[in-house]
Amino acid sequence: MMNNQTIKKIQNHLLLITGLLIFLMGTWSLPVWAASTQVIEAKAIQQMARQFLTRQLTWAPDRMKMDVFYKGGDVSLPEGEVDFEFRLPGHKNRTGTIPFNLTFRVDNVIKHRVTLLANVEVLFDVVQATRTLRRGDVISSDDVKLVQVASTNPIMNNVMTNVDDVIGQEVVSNLGSGDMISNYMIRRVHVVKRGDRILLVAEKGPLRITAPGLVEENGFQDAIVKVKNLQTQKTVYGTVKDSKTVTVDF
Repeated sequence: MMNNQTIKKIQNHLLLITGLLIFLMGTWSLPVWAASTQVIEAKAIQQMARQFLTRQLTWAPDRMKMDVFYKGGDVSLPEGEVDFEFRLPGHKNRTGTIPFNLTFRVDNVIKHRVTLLANVEVLFDVVQATRTLRRGDVISSDDVKLVQVASTNPIMNNVMTNVDDVIGQEVVSNLGSGDMISNYMIRRVHVVKRGDRILLVAEKGPLRITAPGLVEENGFQDAIVKVKNLQTQKTVYGTVKDSKTVTVDF
């Protein structure tokens, strides 16, 4: 058995150790590494992406409907000077689903890359039939109208986009009401045809000379055609003004 003196020595050592631990805990602690960060919110990334595409794509902003998709969440970057760079692969007159990239740098060192997707619809002007048109019909202003069509695909180059370019043309294939009109569906109408009798007109200042003529080839409005002067029996070339008149120079 331990005597009283031994027990007292043990108690003194325990008190000393306890006091030392309390002292050390009060005056010393483990180092804490607290790295400062800066956060780019997902909402801001989407907004920047939308502004980038609006500037880069060739379509007029008021003609585009755009949705930007980003699933990466907020981006945390270390302290420093932040800059970013978007990259849009391919051509700039794109529509539909468009992938593009965003790179973040801090103090000119790449720290983060993200991929985004956008879906872009564009409003296109197209000429549309307002009623059923049959082959051989000549289009009037009441037969067509200009409408805007939203599409994720560029409208083909052969689709007519100006009403004035369609009026007066002949339909070569049947069209339904609401159909878009392409250039291969119509053709220019011959204003004069071979064998038509017309009036030849030559004007110079106040002087105006006329003569009966016979058209020797089909011709469109403002086209140059070959005409026989029935008074002189000579062949001349003149410009088609309408179905009854061809003008010649002298």
